[in-house]
Amino acid sequence: MQATGHTSLTVQLTPEEYEIYKNVPTLFDKETDLYTMPPTPSGLLKWGLHHKGAVSAHSVSTPRTGVSKDNDSPLDSTARVGVDGAGASCAVPKRMLKPMRDAMRKLYPDIADRDFASSRICWYADTSDEDWIVDYHPDHPRLLLATGGSGHGFKFLPVLGRVIADRLENKLDVESRDLFSFTRVRSDEHVERAGESFEIVEEELTIPTDLKAK
Repeated sequence: MQATGHTSLTVQLTPEEYEIYKNVPTLFDKETDLYTMPPTPSGLLKWGLHHKGAVSAHSVSTPRTGVSKDNDSPLDSTARVGVDGAGASCAVPKRMLKPMRDAMRKLYPDIADRDFASSRICWYADTSDEDWIVDYHPDHPRLLLATGGSGHGFKFLPVLGRVIADRLENKLDVESRDLFSFTRVRSDEHVERAGESFEIVEEELTIPTDLKAK
């Protein structure tokens, strides 16, 4: 399993723009690999790219609470780089800004060329085949692992909860047990994300001025 970081950005809509976009559904455009969600009631429109993600050379992160620390590292997904009081953001790879803005210009040209309101790295627990792991650890038979959401586990929460409960109670059907096995033979044939993975380098992360429209 691999931790991969995925950049998400938001723009702030005006009240008039919110009325225009509030009923737009969640979208995924396969031509640009862009996905967006409906704006929040406060008018924040979020988007990202469905790509292979970034990886960090840091093997263990520093535990954090919801309060940022003065010594936060930009490589920590809770590091803050506020943008003119628009809210706390995280430093993200600079290389992601242009392709994400270019993709937005194709789908939302009216709002693509403005300051980003916030930025964040969303961390996925990826398996190579993007199927979950719901199984007992082979070396620790009393430890049940439910992990490897691979960026889409949250969508299946009601179903996934039942799968986990059935595995815990030894009631999961054989097909599902094999599919979510810790020791299954994995392939990457189901992975459809664009691009190539790259390593996060601290010197190549954004600072607040990078989130300004050029």
